[in-house]
Amino acid sequence: MDKIDKKILSALLENARLPLKQIAKKANVSKEVASYRIKQLIKKRIIKEFITLINTEALGFSRYACFFQLNTTEEKEFLEYLKDHEFITYVGITVGKWNVVFDILAKSREHCNEIIKDILSFVEDNLESYIVIPAAYEQEVYPAKLIGLKKINTVRPKINKQCDDLDFKILSMLTQNARIEYATLAKKIHLSGNAIKQRIKALQGIIQGYTISINWRALNLEWYNVQIKIKKETALKEFLREHAKVLYFYHYLGHSWDMDIGVIAEDSLAFRSFLLELRKQSITIQDIYLIAEEIKGNYAPSGVFK
Repeated sequence: MDKIDKKILSALLENARLPLKQIAKKANVSKEVASYRIKQLIKKRIIKEFITLINTEALGFSRYACFFQLNTTEEKEFLEYLKDHEFITYVGITVGKWNVVFDILAKSREHCNEIIKDILSFVEDNLESYIVIPAAYEQEVYPAKLIGLKKINTVRPKINKQCDDLDFKILSMLTQNARIEYATLAKKIHLSGNAIKQRIKALQGIIQGYTISINWRALNLEWYNVQIKIKKETALKEFLREHAKVLYFYHYLGHSWDMDIGVIAEDSLAFRSFLLELRKQSITIQDIYLIAEEIKGNYAPSGVFK
């Protein structure tokens, strides 16, 4: 991957719906070269998905993080169940205390309890232990660090808006492919191109942006998650924001750990080096696990649009 690829990836991380002409301009290449490079990045699985960032809170949903330890003999069926579930978003298989982590989007605690009961019924006696915790009250994500760029977390506006059935259809299709063309949307939803553009414009705030999912494995990186207790918060966040290996942090309240930190590293020795730096930040490490594979991306599931 060269500088041109990085410029293209950077542009798509900022806005996956950016017109090809503007992507080419940012990368200082022709439209034809930009188009070819994007196709190659997809072919090499460096770009996994074009994602629309949906403010699910504004649609009445809350997020719950789930950590499960299962009997691995039944893991394959369980992963398929989670992947197809209409209220489950990100799903990852891990190495460590937990072997499956995933997020639930639910309309209420009662709704979340119903989903958990269904999940427990599915796994039956194959579950060894699990934890479900409400969403982080604070989070920052730095995907550009995957390609060696440092960019601060973008705080996106949140609004409350009533959506009708056509809005939900548009949101659902954008979630499946953030670069879908207006003409394709218009044809499938039976509206004019201008009507589609106006509706998408009116949905800004619920639509918080467009980005891409980058395959860390295709870049020969490993992805670790570190769960910590915080003794002194003062300098910690700045350390995480500035560190080239920190991909995100999620800050929780009232649990056995205060924060999840996502870390990318070339190998276990590079990760160990990061841990030595982290330990200087007045924290206690509670747990560590390796993300072995991402089964389902972190995008709004189908149940959100019903």
